[in-house]
Amino acid sequence: MWLADTRVSARAGDVRQVAVPTLLHKQWLDTKLAQRIQKSLDLYGFGHIQIDIVVAEVALRDVTESERPAR
Repeated sequence: MWLADTRVSARAGDVRQVAVPTLLHKQWLDTKLAQRIQKSLDLYGFGHIQIDIVVAEVALRDVTESERPAR
């Protein structure tokens, strides 16, 4: 749920901007997951990469309901 609508929206040097759909998503990821993500990056040799979580202004998915797979 929290990661389903996230995407890397920009790259600048060692910073990756990750867009999320709502402020609630941003707050949750900042408080609950950001440290784990950074530890994983460190573990796999990407410790120099920084993650900046931002709220997207537009819908992150451009897939229409008809294009989504059946559940």
